Amino acid sequence: MSREAKTLLIISGLFALAKGLSNVFVNIFLWKKSNDFIMISQYNLVQYIFLPIAFTIGGWLSKKRMEYGL
Repeated sequence: MSREAKTLLIISGLFALAKGLSNVFVNIFLWKKSNDFIMISQYNLVQYIFLPIAFTIGGWLSKKRMEYGL
């Protein structure tokens, strides 16, 4: 496995771990503030919708940056 692939796996794993841990605390905070499952569901739905979009845009921007050597 190449060095770049290992780096990508490590970064992806750390991101998933951080996202999971932070979501636990945000969901508890939302529950304490509102006692409403709808708000918690909406928050998680927005995250699951926009994370792939942001990842795609980030990849596209990274590719453009590599093309121009910035």
